[in-house]
Amino acid sequence: MPVDQDPSHRIVLSAPTFRILEVEVLPGARTLEHLHDRDLLTVNTGIGTTRTRTTGQDWGTPRVRRLGETTVAEYTGRPAAHVVENIDDVAYRLVGVENLRPGGWTSHAAVTVPGQEIVLESRAFRAADVRLPRDGETPVHTHPVPTLVVLVSGAATAGGGAPGVLRETGAWRLFPADEAHALEAAPGAEAYVVEVEIR
Repeated sequence: MPVDQDPSHRIVLSAPTFRILEVEVLPGARTLEHLHDRDLLTVNTGIGTTRTRTTGQDWGTPRVRRLGETTVAEYTGRPAAHVVENIDDVAYRLVGVENLRPGGWTSHAAVTVPGQEIVLESRAFRAADVRLPRDGETPVHTHPVPTLVVLVSGAATAGGGAPGVLRETGAWRLFPADEAHALEAAPGAEAYVVEVEIR
């Protein structure tokens, strides 16, 4: 079945060139067997241990999911179906982004800001960890492509003209291409966010 028909995968925003998903697999639960056919980037917003069974294969080795871990799977042109099982006693959660382009992904120089570390770069995405010290903030900056900001820990304000406060792990905000914005730790707090460029 397509990924959007699996109850564990909730499409929370759909645009012409990308979709944002929120995924939750409860302790001891499994997803249904579902198909991915577009490049997918995920940011772990929960910890846990999972195992995966790709169609026609045995269960893979259990994998410990770290909070904030960012991964990408290049499914465009190489679709694959699988089942994911949570073998831990806590819910496993993530925020995912599907790049719906069939090819022709954009390429540009990385946007860099203080406290940022680029952790992943693929044909369809670029992701950076941004760690803000107590009361810290980034300069106002822009990205030439749509950019998703996901809160991993702490609390932060993400915004330009109309800032949005990210208070809970897994909260996110999307910025259109070329929209100026800054990231700021909430008063008295530190913050860890992941910025994802959707190329």
